[in-house]
Amino acid sequence: MGSNDDVSGQRHSDHQGGDDSAATLTPDLLFKMSKKIAQLTKVIYFLNTQMEDYEIREKTAEGTHQQQLKEVGAPSISFIGNIY
Repeated sequence: MGSNDDVSGQRHSDHQGGDDSAATLTPDLLFKMSKKIAQLTKVIYFLNTQMEDYEIREKTAEGTHQQQLKEVGAPSISFIGNIY
């Protein structure tokens, strides 16, 4: 597929602007663009949600880890204090 090919493999010419640029936007092309925008919006939403979920899991795991370190560390500090 070249740079001027769309997802269906059809070839579109490059348009350099001008007053007739809207005339090249056929209803079919507008429909395909709308569908692609909707698809990309769903992907962005999904990735954003995944990132938020990851951040929540990371904070929860960090809190659990810190609590476990305190639970394990307190007896160790007490033990070392009793030795000296």
